[in-house]
Amino acid sequence: MERPSEVNYFDLAESLVGDELSRQWAVAVGRCLVRVATSDEFDNSPADANVFQQCWVGDDATVLLRYQHFSGRFGTEFGELELECASSVPLVELRSHRPHGSALRQAILLYHLHLNGGPARDPAWTDDRGYAWWGAEPACGWPARTADARRYRTLLS
Repeated sequence: MERPSEVNYFDLAESLVGDELSRQWAVAVGRCLVRVATSDEFDNSPADANVFQQCWVGDDATVLLRYQHFSGRFGTEFGELELECASSVPLVELRSHRPHGSALRQAILLYHLHLNGGPARDPAWTDDRGYAWWGAEPACGWPARTADARRYRTLLS
């Protein structure tokens, strides 16, 4: 996969606001997340630990992911991407620490903090493709959440 261009949240925030800022930031983080998962340069877990099958940004600026973890098939979503992944501090409060606004940094943290430990033991729902989704159930429910019509941008299919 081609290396995505480096995007910094603080640069995006200078030209975008509201939903468009959130969606463009989610696209940048999602692209970097796919790169982290598919590249050898990030010292990831074994190659078959997390094999991404699909990744997309939902219309509400969440990154959704279908992936294979060893022999199991799973799905999850990452929301609240405008919070620093390790500390949950809003990125806007970290403006003086420019590296915290890196989409690549956010993606590396998401991958290593949330995916490298493996999926939840008790998935919340299994879709018709056999992917067991974990995480808090969205207000609209998992079937509606994972519907193709709710996609803003497909990053990997």
